[in-house]
Amino acid sequence: DTQTLADIYMFTTLNFLRSGFFDGIPSDFLGQYPKLNNIIASVQKIPGVSEYYSEMASKGPMYKPFQSDA
Repeated sequence: DTQTLADIYMFTTLNFLRSGFFDGIPSDFLGQYPKLNNIIASVQKIPGVSEYYSEMASKGPMYKPFQSDA
């Protein structure tokens, strides 16, 4: 599998939606969409992405969903 720019865009958009920043959107709303979860998981496996968001999550809770262990 290879990632595209669309995968990376969806990774950031979906994680911001489940970050708790937006009222009315539960953090677990993606549970019923396995294909979207697969996109998130594949982008999280990119070493640079994983490292960056691990560092960002240590600075603020909004970035926790971006971590691979979230």
